[in-house]
Amino acid sequence: MRKVIATLWLAAALLLCGLPALAQDGRELVETLMSIQRAMNEVRADIADVETQMADAPNRARREAIGQELTELRTKLARQRQNFETIASGLNLQAATDKTEENLDWQAELKELISPLLKELKQITDRPREIDRLRTEIAAHQSRLQGADKAMARIGEVRASAVDPELQTALDNLELKWREHKEQLLSDIAVTRYQLEQKLSEEQSFAASARNIFESFFKSRGKNLLVAVGAFFLVFFALRFLHGVIHRRTPMQRMEQESFLLRLFDVLFYMGIVLAASTASLVVLYLSGDWVLLGLTFILLVAIVWSAKEGLRRFWEQGKLILNIGGVRVGERIIWNGLPWRVETLHYYSTLVNPAFSGGRIRVQLNDLIEQVSRPLGNEEDWFPSREGDWVMLADGSYGQVQRQTPEHVRLQLIGGSHKTFQIADYLGQTPRNLSQSFTVGTTFGVDYKHQAIATHEIPETFRAAVEEGIRHAGLGDMLDSVSADFKAAGASSLDIGVWTTMKEGAGHKFYAIERLMQRICTETCTARGWEIPFTQITVHQAE
Repeated sequence: MRKVIATLWLAAALLLCGLPALAQDGRELVETLMSIQRAMNEVRADIADVETQMADAPNRARREAIGQELTELRTKLARQRQNFETIASGLNLQAATDKTEENLDWQAELKELISPLLKELKQITDRPREIDRLRTEIAAHQSRLQGADKAMARIGEVRASAVDPELQTALDNLELKWREHKEQLLSDIAVTRYQLEQKLSEEQSFAASARNIFESFFKSRGKNLLVAVGAFFLVFFALRFLHGVIHRRTPMQRMEQESFLLRLFDVLFYMGIVLAASTASLVVLYLSGDWVLLGLTFILLVAIVWSAKEGLRRFWEQGKLILNIGGVRVGERIIWNGLPWRVETLHYYSTLVNPAFSGGRIRVQLNDLIEQVSRPLGNEEDWFPSREGDWVMLADGSYGQVQRQTPEHVRLQLIGGSHKTFQIADYLGQTPRNLSQSFTVGTTFGVDYKHQAIATHEIPETFRAAVEEGIRHAGLGDMLDSVSADFKAAGASSLDIGVWTTMKEGAGHKFYAIERLMQRICTETCTARGWEIPFTQITVHQAE
């Protein structure tokens, strides 16, 4: 209730404040109408006098002259009557009742639009153009002066050979005419040179001229430009703030961040922001009456729209991506530069994330994603063969711990403390074997053929039990998963037994240690059981 009463009081105060102004405007309107009425009465009286004179005219010529004067007076009276009706009613009755459509002349409209800009450019280049005009004019006068000298010389030659007095008199008059023309040319050259010297004496350095142009611009149009730019950014950021408020304090905050309706609202709202900000700057220039900057701004906007027309298909594809209905969608997996990424956001600068990398968050221009295609994520799908801290073995024999892993390179710390860095493509080309989750170490041990009877069952089982006990005794029992052994092959000089040890997570740094331990245990087992370990034999056959 209090707000309503306050509003009524405010409206009443504004109304009372406006009454004196309205009264003053009314008095001025009445005075203007009375002045027009008096002028109309005077013209009517003049018409009556002229009509009387026409009736008393003695001849036709006089009547035609008076008729022309009468027509002018009647035209003047009609114009005054139209002004009276327009001011009294506030409408132009003739324009309101005129239904004739005028043809739109685009060339004339465009010329009228850019004429202030052309005048401004003409004013800026006025001085150099004036200097060039004066120099051209001096050259033209000098050329005419040479022609005058030749003409006078020609006349002198003809007069010297003439004997007729009448002809000589005519030639003297012609020579006098050319002499006067020559004197006029000399006078014009002197005046033009003086004007040129005056212009050249006003010449300033480039820096001074630029400073004067800059100062002149900011005294007149610079202020309007700053206000227009300020209006653009004020409206832009104010509507951006409003957009954030709408997201935080309306039911939209409960919508899914990547829902189609929310994205459609964002796109339309941002288009409205740009349109409103541009309109604000144009309104400022319009109200300030700065048609030069207004014309430039209008031409700039037309150029932007025209260039946007050429890339309409690309804009359409970008719009589909922003609305999350294109080939790439938020939350899905995409291959970018040979690496898998999860699409986190889709905006003008989209965000791709790979949790396996240090610094695994990159910004990509939306335009670069138009030709890409994403797919839904798989269950527990890996993002890279390794993570920082993992132990890996590469195809070239490199074995170490991943110390640093970024989208550009992978750095390994090898056994002994040295480092080795790979470009990401080279690293993947080495088909890294990750030993940090679980892995199997295999070794082959040969026994002599004299133990052939027990090589397929007893020896493999003995090796298995011995290796398992030896690994537990070495303090690796918590990381041991299983040990298996079996007859592998009958070699050239031995019966080969394969032993395989599978380790759990956390034993990646013991890969070679476990391999050596398995060889040692098998050797000790053969020694304890009296099983002979053969060596490679070479048989030499001597030719007969």
